[in-house]
Amino acid sequence: MVADDNFGFPFEPYEVQRQFMTELFAVLREGKVGLFESPTGTGKSLSMICGALAWLRHSLEHGIVDTREPNDNLDDEPDWIVDHFRESSKASAARIAQRVQRAAERRRRRISERKSKIALFGAEGVESHAGSSTTGEGDPYLLDDYFSDDETGKIGSKRLR
Repeated sequence: MVADDNFGFPFEPYEVQRQFMTELFAVLREGKVGLFESPTGTGKSLSMICGALAWLRHSLEHGIVDTREPNDNLDDEPDWIVDHFRESSKASAARIAQRVQRAAERRRRRISERKSKIALFGAEGVESHAGSSTTGEGDPYLLDDYFSDDETGKIGSKRLR
């Protein structure tokens, strides 16, 4: 079982979220089907994502993801075809596991970068920096005002009258 702090939740989860992720993890581990319900606004989507990814990460780390190929009546095929099919299935599963691990590493790096920015600016500095209304032309991240054709046409026609 995964410890509560290993779900990868981006902040301290509420008790209902922790229970949701724990039950989801157990259902996935046992290969069952689960029906979950929770009131609006309790973070079901984030809990579902974090719980499922925690199960996947745990399964990949412990090598317990079922990589068996489906039963495609391989008994009628020659041995070299069956062997090739099994090897390609294993290679495919290994590629998927590598992609998941690389994505997790990228996510960890982004989180680390964001934490270092927060440490650099401080929580108040990050909020005031994000909410600043300076509109220097040298800022490449600020968007220009946008007017659709309809809005421009209405404004232009009013000015002409």
